[in-house]
Amino acid sequence: MKIRAITLNNVRRFTDPAQVTGIGDGINVLSEPNEHGKSTLFDAIQALFFKPFGSRDKEVAALRPHAGGAPEVTIEVETDEGRFAVHKRWFQKPLATVHRDGRLIAQADEAEAWIAQLLGGDAGGPSGLIWVRQGMTALTGGSTKEEKLALEARRDLMTSVGAEVEAMTGGRRMDKALAQCRDELAQYATGTGRPRTGGPWKEAQDQVEALTATRDQLAATARELQDALAERQRARRALADLEAPKVVEERRQKLEAARAAHAAATRHAEELETLARAVDLARLTAESATSRLDSYRAVEIEQQAAAPPKPQPAKLQRPPTVSYLNAAPNWTPQRPPRQKPAPPSKPPRTNTATPCGRAPRGTAQTVAARLRIASKRPKRPAAGWRPPVPPRNPAPTPPRCNGLKPFLPNSPPAAPPAMPQPRK
Repeated sequence: MKIRAITLNNVRRFTDPAQVTGIGDGINVLSEPNEHGKSTLFDAIQALFFKPFGSRDKEVAALRPHAGGAPEVTIEVETDEGRFAVHKRWFQKPLATVHRDGRLIAQADEAEAWIAQLLGGDAGGPSGLIWVRQGMTALTGGSTKEEKLALEARRDLMTSVGAEVEAMTGGRRMDKALAQCRDELAQYATGTGRPRTGGPWKEAQDQVEALTATRDQLAATARELQDALAERQRARRALADLEAPKVVEERRQKLEAARAAHAAATRHAEELETLARAVDLARLTAESATSRLDSYRAVEIEQQAAAPPKPQPAKLQRPPTVSYLNAAPNWTPQRPPRQKPAPPSKPPRTNTATPCGRAPRGTAQTVAARLRIASKRPKRPAAGWRPPVPPRNPAPTPPRCNGLKPFLPNSPPAAPPAMPQPRK
């Protein structure tokens, strides 16, 4: 039997029909990247030859796509009798057919029997050894029926090979070959199947670990170099952006503006410093003036305390009211002359009056008053200075003394004459 073409439909990722043709004699290599359906193709071939069309086990269910549907597999095989097309469909309307040159020759169970006969029968056939699935390298695996068929095929094959070797080598040489194989295996592994310490298998594992560590280190170095190269490229792009004429001009303008602002700020700071020094100087001057004023005030208070008290100005007293009921019929009251009160700043006149009531012209008070008035007058009249005009209504001059007793404003009025008593 030789496989010539394979067609898949609704098998895992192949939701549309996918076909592999051109399979020739000898060794055929199917090469595709990972996750492109190579394992799916071999699982479909295994299901067509070894899974009945009515099966619903997990291996057949694994062929269904995620969207659902009925997996279909068609394989064209070539035998000594001719070329046949074997087709199977599972789950929905399960079907198994065998066609020859477009003509149906078997279907359903007859097609399953034809496939079993093509593979060499249910037992004793070599298909279990020839067809090895991916991930199944042990002597047992798959379903119970598959394990039974594989074990029987291996047993028949070992018996045939053993008989052939015995016939060729003659007698006990087969046992010696087996013993030699066991001895060589003991150099590699222990009785439990683990690597023997110091053996070639263990050394190979150590080398694999060392090479793996070296690979990881080199991979880390490569990643660092890639990161460094990426950083270098970013730095070059940033440098190119910084060296652009437009960007350089903008930086120059910003720098000039910053320098002008810095110069203005420096001048402002100098002005502030000058004003601050002026404020400090003014504060010191004010403090000095305040301290001097305080000292002057203290000296003035001490002088006032040491000086004799100034006499208080006399207050004018109004004469008491006099009743004229008991006065003489021919008596006329006399009103005293109006006297202006002395100013508060001038000391009151002492009782050094002449019989006329005026102070002598040579007294100290008159001289002091004349000196004060002279000191207040300017030595040289200023431009446009005019002498003061005398008042229009001067105060009346008191009459000269005629030998009578003068009337003093501060003296009490004279008592009225006694009134005559009425007769009884």
